[in-house]
Amino acid sequence: MKKTFKNSWILSICLILTLILSSCGTANDTKNTDVKENTNSTSSGNFSQNEESEKVATSENSANETDKTDKGITDTEESITDLPEITKEPEVKLTAFEKLFADAPKLAWDDNRLAGFIDIKGNWVISPQFSDAKKFSEGLAAVKDAKNNLWGFIDTSGKYVIQPQYLDVTPVFEGTALVNSGKDGQYGNSWGMININGEYIIQPDYKYITYFKEGYAVIRSDSNSFRYVDAKGNIAFNGEVFLKAYLFHEGIAVVKAKDGRWKMLHLDGSISDFGVDLDPSGFDSCRLYGYGTSSEYIPLSEGWQAKTSYGYYTLIDKDGKPTGKQFDYKFYFNGDYACVDKGSSKTGFINRDYEWVVEPKYWDGGFIRSGIAWVVDEESLGNYKWYLIDMKGNIICDFEYHKGIRFNSGQMYSIYPDKPEFPVPAIKTTGDSPFDLKYGFADWNYEEVIPFIYEDAKGFSYDGSYAIVKYNGHYGIIDINGNWLIEPKFTSFDSKPIL
Repeated sequence: MKKTFKNSWILSICLILTLILSSCGTANDTKNTDVKENTNSTSSGNFSQNEESEKVATSENSANETDKTDKGITDTEESITDLPEITKEPEVKLTAFEKLFADAPKLAWDDNRLAGFIDIKGNWVISPQFSDAKKFSEGLAAVKDAKNNLWGFIDTSGKYVIQPQYLDVTPVFEGTALVNSGKDGQYGNSWGMININGEYIIQPDYKYITYFKEGYAVIRSDSNSFRYVDAKGNIAFNGEVFLKAYLFHEGIAVVKAKDGRWKMLHLDGSISDFGVDLDPSGFDSCRLYGYGTSSEYIPLSEGWQAKTSYGYYTLIDKDGKPTGKQFDYKFYFNGDYACVDKGSSKTGFINRDYEWVVEPKYWDGGFIRSGIAWVVDEESLGNYKWYLIDMKGNIICDFEYHKGIRFNSGQMYSIYPDKPEFPVPAIKTTGDSPFDLKYGFADWNYEEVIPFIYEDAKGFSYDGSYAIVKYNGHYGIIDINGNWLIEPKFTSFDSKPIL
């Protein structure tokens, strides 16, 4: 009796579950049909195309039903797996030209040498009214008021958010700006730091100040008195004074202690020695941090060239130890190669094994990018020739006239030998006088690509989307075919025009 009742109870439960699953499947099928119908009604195309799509869908569903029976897939399982996938919006990639205007209008000057800001069509969106200005950074631009000749900051609408009151300023970087208050009529001892509300983070009492990096900035009171301040503007590391100090990088700052020796300062305030004695001249150069500033740091973790007290040069790692071989001459790595200054006007290039790949035979040289270098050869006293070479010593360009055209050595850093499709800014003699010169663009075979009609021409951007040129006394912007993107009607972009 109990067994019969138990079996009946189980059969009832199974029947109920079957009915529930069946109704869910029907509901889901209805929903899917609604979704398909809604999609068809809003998609592009005409009604006959939608009808044809429904016929195809019906045929496919019939085939799928047969297939489902064979595989034992229930309506409920199919309704779940048949849900449309969520697709992401395609990423919008801007050209270099579009990026000029993506976050804020671009700086430009009018014929009265007043600065304003333009949109991507070349229209003034902030009228030219400032005696000087810097480009927008983090939504604010530093501008010099034409009435009182002091610097302040405006937003993208042109409204002052920090009133003009400073003798000098830097662009905003990570929410701060360096300003010179001109306190007590002094310029040299009046540098401080403000936030975007114009509030002082570091009072304007210093000859030199940097942006913050890893929580600390460097200040200088006089020629040989460098200290660190924390993010609240408080003097850090118990007021320790150094003869020279760089910014932190991965927890280490390079400092010259009062005994004249180079050491490593750590974020906990401890100081350690390098694994090799360094010459007092120490590090010949360092890298910029931020922009529009002289803030500096030394990335030891990447290996940085330094001169030892024994007279040779080596790379130093983040532990302060030499990473490579000893070398007798100054060298600066750029990727897999280094430019070597051998002295006596002899410059060449080495690889990471410190082997010469280009013998030291040039008067001067340096990299325009990894693997491509510029070099200068002094053929006779005061007679210099410029070249672009690769790291096999092959000449890519000699900056000499060919077919009446020569490339402009002043535009070396905007030349892309690895992108032959980009025309190169060039100069051509267009009259009887050697001073009758015009700028244009040529290919690497010295064939004219864009006519030689300009008074000045900058190189194309990294993606070839634009170049700045000067035409009839005014600057404008062209595309790679020489068509105007912005008509020439500005006396300058980016920097104040010279009289």
